[in-house]
Amino acid sequence: MKRYIIVGLTVWLSFTSVYALTLNGAAQFNRLSTSLYLAALYLPSKNNDAHAILKNEQRQRMDIYVLSNEWRPRQWQRQWLNDISISTPPKQLEKMKDSVHDFAQLLPAALVKNDHISIEFYPDKGTSVRINGVLFLQTDDRDLFQSLLSIWIGELPPSRQFKKQILGEDLEQKWLSFLTDFQPNKKRIAMANSWKQDQDEKTKLLKEKQLQLAAINAPITAETKQKSIPKPRYESLTEEQKSTFRQNFLLKDLNWRLHKRIYDSVQPPAWIVNRLAKGEIVFRFKLDRNGALYDLTGDNKGMPVMLVADVHRAIKREIPGTAIPSQLDGEAWQFELRFPIKQTLGDIIQPPKKPRFMLGQAN
Repeated sequence: MKRYIIVGLTVWLSFTSVYALTLNGAAQFNRLSTSLYLAALYLPSKNNDAHAILKNEQRQRMDIYVLSNEWRPRQWQRQWLNDISISTPPKQLEKMKDSVHDFAQLLPAALVKNDHISIEFYPDKGTSVRINGVLFLQTDDRDLFQSLLSIWIGELPPSRQFKKQILGEDLEQKWLSFLTDFQPNKKRIAMANSWKQDQDEKTKLLKEKQLQLAAINAPITAETKQKSIPKPRYESLTEEQKSTFRQNFLLKDLNWRLHKRIYDSVQPPAWIVNRLAKGEIVFRFKLDRNGALYDLTGDNKGMPVMLVADVHRAIKREIPGTAIPSQLDGEAWQFELRFPIKQTLGDIIQPPKKPRFMLGQAN
């Protein structure tokens, strides 16, 4: 009996010693004059060698505690895309573009003060990202964690002092006390769970819609021609289903035409573009059936003022009077127009494919 207890205890101790992490360092991350978050790095054992940490294949964790009153999804996206593009070599960034995109698009709603984001690397699982303890992203991309950690301790950290503190030097007692005393907010945990449920439901619906669209737009091959099918697939759709697909196409096609019109009319100077990181200028507006434009707004802090103004003027000049498809239901529609920087229009939006049952019909 004693032998089994000792063996079990030995196994448990070995397991915890392998997976236990210790605080390596913590520092306050500031953006301009705003205290954005507290950064904390956890490693298997303390280490002040940045190069060795970045090459380490053991479990590691980056913890982020929000210090600002609000961190909106658009700000999150812009912040991380900019920092990743600075800290990551272009070839490596190209390989991990899907993981970076998923991470940048992570937030379904704004974070608030004391929200907790945990980014953890496991040698056998890859990188996971949790918001207030709820898993939002799991990827086997090892480079994603290394790229994010390079923002903190790479060649171009937020500041020398920040990097030193993450590596365990000059730690401030107030932040050590904060980490020791931190208690997660139960309401925010519940909120994160509701976000995750909504995200899962949207993902499920999107997959179902993609399967439906794939079935409608499936090309007719020699093999399918030889099969005895009394009617093409789209003819088995009900009128209600056809109406749904028709409305979806008409709205996407209108959105595409609006984007292309602005993209073709704005030609930013090369000297401005060359100094910018890849990103987007975003405006939102409403367009009614008569082609009237209203409620034009945009949150483009950090973007070049001259280019933002050019896009704004182009929208006010080009969008009013747009021909609205007569079959499109409704009297007014909300649009979000994204103008790409160091990207092509095709990188952010593609012209929709017309459903096969609409071929030959005018929009």
